[in-house]
Order: sequence, then structure tokens, then C-alpha cells
Amino acid sequence: MKVFGLFDNNEQTVGYRLAGFDTKRVKTKEETLKQVENIDVKEYGILMINEKVYSFAKERFDEIKKNKSILLVVVK
Repeated sequence: MKVFGLFDNNEQTVGYRLAGFDTKRVKTKEETLKQVENIDVKEYGILMINEKVYSFAKERFDEIKKNKSILLVVVK
């Protein structure tokens, strides 16, 4: 199972990438929603985001948690 990370800052994006995770940096709600829709749930089992990214698209992330299509982890 692979992990995909969405973060709003370079530190977390680069740090998790160095740890072996696939990551993307997002700055807006639109970028966040686009990246979430492009995640291949057959390839990734865990979506890791930080609190700011969660705030960009709360409704969509709550839907993901409810449907359990991919495990959502929110980190500080």
C-alpha cells in the first residue's frame, strides 16, 4: 500500500518525499480538489494531508472519510 501526501508547504512536501512518499504541494482549494480527484485509489491506500490542506476542502475530505475509499490521515 502506497502513501500519497498533499501539503501546503515545502518543508512537509520535501520531508515526506525524502521518506519515500509521493507528495504534491497545493496552495488553493482548486488545486487541492484537482489533486484529490486525480489520486488513483487502486495505487494508494493512504492520503496524508496537513490541517491547512484539510481546511481548503473540508467537505470533500469528510466525504472521503465517510466513504472510506482511501484512508485519510491529517498531520500537524
